[in-house]
Formats: sequence, structure tokens, C-alpha cells
Amino acid sequence: MGDQKIRASASRRAAGPPKSSPGKDLTGQKMLDALESGDKFLDIFNSPPTKFSKTDHLANTVTQVQQIQKGHWVLMKDSLSF
Repeated sequence: MGDQKIRASASRRAAGPPKSSPGKDLTGQKMLDALESGDKFLDIFNSPPTKFSKTDHLANTVTQVQQIQKGHWVLMKDSLSF
């Protein structure tokens, strides 16, 4: 789910001002520039932020494990490095 959210967020950033729709005037270069902007991408799980640059395309080296318990997300392990 995180990857889709990153792509959606990058397409909104690449589209320009908030009144622009993500698909309008979106090009591959604009999408790449938005992804490589160095801005942080956050997800709904409070995972470590993801960010890319022109020289760093590795998303994250730290992650967490969550589990649904009684209908809620529960953090099982945090700050797992790989």
C-alpha cells in the first residue's frame, strides 16, 4: 500500500498547484522530479518517512511490523533495519 500512496502523492506534487488535477499535464519527467525532490512521503501507518533524491533511490532501510488485532492496527516491532 505504501508504494501506491507514494506514487499518488508524487503525481499530485508533479501536477502543480492544488487546483490542478493529477493527470493534467503530468509527464514522466515531472513525476520523476517530484519523486526525486527530497520531500518526505508519509503513510497512514506512521512508518519511517520515505524520500528519494537524484542519487538515492532506496526507499527505506528501516521498517516496522504491524498486525490487526480486534479491528485495530497494533505495532508489533519497530525500527527493524535491513
